[in-house]
Amino acid sequence: MKKTIILSLMAAMILITCAGCKNQEKTLTICIDSFFVDEAKELIEAWQIFNKDIDVDLVVIPEKADEAEIKITEIRTAIMSGEGPDIFILPTNVSAPLFDNVEKTMQSEIFLPLDDYIKQAQYMHVDAFNPMIFNSGKTDEGQLVLPVGYDYTVGAFLRDDDDDPAELPYSWDDLINNKEYDLEKNLIPQFFANFRYVFGKYADYKSNVLLYTEAEMLRRVQEAISLDTDTYSLIDFDNGDIISSISIVLSTPKRNEDYVFNAIPSVEGGITANVITYAAINRNTRWPEEAFSILDVLFSDEVMTGSGFAVGDRYYGNDVEFAERSNSIVAHEDGCCSPFYLSDESLRAFNDLNSRITNVRFYSDLDEDILEMYNKCLDARDEEEQKKIVSQIYNRMQMKLAE
Repeated sequence: MKKTIILSLMAAMILITCAGCKNQEKTLTICIDSFFVDEAKELIEAWQIFNKDIDVDLVVIPEKADEAEIKITEIRTAIMSGEGPDIFILPTNVSAPLFDNVEKTMQSEIFLPLDDYIKQAQYMHVDAFNPMIFNSGKTDEGQLVLPVGYDYTVGAFLRDDDDDPAELPYSWDDLINNKEYDLEKNLIPQFFANFRYVFGKYADYKSNVLLYTEAEMLRRVQEAISLDTDTYSLIDFDNGDIISSISIVLSTPKRNEDYVFNAIPSVEGGITANVITYAAINRNTRWPEEAFSILDVLFSDEVMTGSGFAVGDRYYGNDVEFAERSNSIVAHEDGCCSPFYLSDESLRAFNDLNSRITNVRFYSDLDEDILEMYNKCLDARDEEEQKKIVSQIYNRMQMKLAE
């Protein structure tokens, strides 16, 4: 009898211990870059209003390059072994990204398909997002990645009442062949940082092939170099001429001033944008519904517009600025201009420019290759050297796709 009582007590203790372990095990992990820590904490605080019984830990990629590489290797190893963080909220434009090319990664069964979860979302309204940007996270499997913020280089110029701005040419070929379009006045100068916007999609990631030939890339580099004259010196920054990313341009215009916005059109026509910040869920996660509930809050109108969830005298999630921290604007159409002041006329001009987005890429190592291609060709002695540079970098891009 005594033995039976002891065994019963031991069994009860084991059950209690296991129950406690189970609660401790249900801890979600979010992988973020080091400069997203404050935003992630704000997001978790807002999410835990609705989910008080689940803990969340941060897996932070350090700022220092050597430490970042060690952490990235550790995370990648965990993912390949069927584990890893539950959620990724990451930038693409850092020197040490977890995924060098998100679009290529989308073809490798690392990210969880989200369509069924989106249909049941409580706070996310897909219709509120820029469709071109949002749909860039889709493959044949459905929505794998949720774009948080995007960017492209913009020129903003004070509107001259005596001179209506010329219509931005639709395509790159229209631009360089349009003799009536005043390049010096309207075109963004200094292509060294902007040449990549001449292209739309670089690659077909299903077949892993580049969508441009080597000869075409050489031709486009040479065309851009021919336009990269002394136009930069003509920009009057003190008088309101602005050349920069969207987020900086939108925060710079003076109150009650009307601006004209321009951007480089692509070869395919329209404007190419880059996704700079994104969110996704690890396909290995044991708690997909709970993981998605965090993204549901992140992509809510309340968080994306900065209005926050009102609870008593506090607003939760009103300061979650992942996009702004990575120098991009949020993909939510009502939220993209909410942190900035624009006159009604400038807002209409910006929305008109934004409606011209026809291609969306995730910033990747291929963008770095294109930038290097342009810079080296700019310094090349002759066309033969330019051909060698383009051929070398083009082959490197092909090898990256084949890996």
